Amino acid sequence: MKISRLLYIFLFGALVLATAIVAQGMLLRHIQTDVEAAQERRHESNALARELHQSSDDLTRFARTFAVTGEPRYRDYFQNVLDIRNGKIVRPEGYDGVYWDLVIAGLLPEPSNASNGELSLEARMRKVGITVDEFSKLKEAQNLSDRLVRREEVAMHALDGRFDDGTGSFSRKGPPDRDMAMRILHDKTYHDTKGAIMEPIDVFLTMVNARTNAELKGLNRYASQVLASLIATSIGLLGLIAVLVWVLRARFLRPTAALLTTVDEIGEGNLDARTHVSGSDELGTLASAVDSMTARLKAALGEVEKKADQARLQAEELATERDHSCLLYTSPSPRDRTHHRVCRIQLEKGGGGGGGGGG
Repeated sequence: MKISRLLYIFLFGALVLATAIVAQGMLLRHIQTDVEAAQERRHESNALARELHQSSDDLTRFARTFAVTGEPRYRDYFQNVLDIRNGKIVRPEGYDGVYWDLVIAGLLPEPSNASNGELSLEARMRKVGITVDEFSKLKEAQNLSDRLVRREEVAMHALDGRFDDGTGSFSRKGPPDRDMAMRILHDKTYHDTKGAIMEPIDVFLTMVNARTNAELKGLNRYASQVLASLIATSIGLLGLIAVLVWVLRARFLRPTAALLTTVDEIGEGNLDARTHVSGSDELGTLASAVDSMTARLKAALGEVEKKADQARLQAEELATERDHSCLLYTSPSPRDRTHHRVCRIQLEKGGGGGGGGGG
């Protein structure tokens, strides 16, 4: 397989694995967002339950305080709690917790009677995303609280000397009856109704926690699977890189080093040097071409040397024949005799040293 194709395959595989890693990372982030959202929904659901519980306790507190002190502001606070719960007036900042304690102590202003489309507690229950069964439990608790509000209103109207006329309105008048008000706000029926309010709230909290825990367990299990897949994909990418490094070393670096060494030896005149690199890839083809070129070059050089040797032998043979012809040549012609003497003089100059040594 050609190196370029091999590199394309490795590059494609690395891109696929890297894309998978990014996708799995984004999926983990999405799961984390879902976990945070589930926790936030549980927090909001618990806050609604606490607010319903707190509003019921605040109504009881203000109704009883009004029955004892007769101060109108506690009746106003009572009505404020109802209006805030029903979305009729703006829910004050920091309404959770000790808000009313600070208002009573004069550390915070009393709530405004203005309305800006504030959602009621029931509307916020629907908005938070609880299940139908969970909502029914909160609604049951609110209905029981509203039933208790009716008894508290009866008690507070008794302090004003107004009593239920049997139709639900307080048009029947009489002398104020504080004892009746205190009895209504502290008798067994009142406490039983109060306890009945808390029971569905407790069931609601249990249901919300069980649902959220199951949701979180599923998300954590899913996150564990994605994380395991992410780790496996990362290991695969590292393995692919390791294989790529090994392949490059075996198929590119070593053959390249062998080619460079062979070329250097050829440059120094060693035509017997060979790359010893084989293969069908680009480097294998190049190495085969270098080896073939070197072999042809050696053969051509050998042929040139052979022809040079033949030419030298021929030249020597010609010189020998010429010398021999000078020694044996005789002619009656004066011109030929002059040529013969020149030939002899040249022969003696060329071989005089050898002749003198022999004499």
